[in-house]
Amino acid sequence: MAGSSSSLIPSASQRRRSTSLLSITKNRITLLCLTLATLVIAHHSYQNIPPSDIMGNKAPSKPKEIRMLSEDIQEVSLLKRHSGCTGMFWRADPTGQTKLANNNNWPRDGSKLRGKVVEVDGAKWLLATEVRQEGKDWVKAPAGAAMPFEYNNHYYLE
Repeated sequence: MAGSSSSLIPSASQRRRSTSLLSITKNRITLLCLTLATLVIAHHSYQNIPPSDIMGNKAPSKPKEIRMLSEDIQEVSLLKRHSGCTGMFWRADPTGQTKLANNNNWPRDGSKLRGKVVEVDGAKWLLATEVRQEGKDWVKAPAGAAMPFEYNNHYYLE
């Protein structure tokens, strides 16, 4: 009886193997996301669309309606509904007021963001001023960095 219950408890080598497989799986998902992003850029390059336009650096078309929902800085978390990529690249300011300076320090899963909340043409956005990656300190977000409150039923801000 004691032998059968102890067989349910994984050995140290089984736990190491399981942890190693989990790490490999996470690395493969990250590699898959980076490969997909590279393919999208390559496809658009073939069509003479600059990569900066794909990754959100291009200023959006002139919005029809802009509403400031709060003058105060808000703090939100980047969350996702299902597995997949490991974060979300910055998007360009949807108000068109500030060009996205770069895509440095884009929010990874579990990060927190600070900024002002606006509504542009009916969609809610955060005009980011700071980002805090999980386990790190707050740093300034690039000028013109924005994040939609809802993206493709995958990522969302809360």
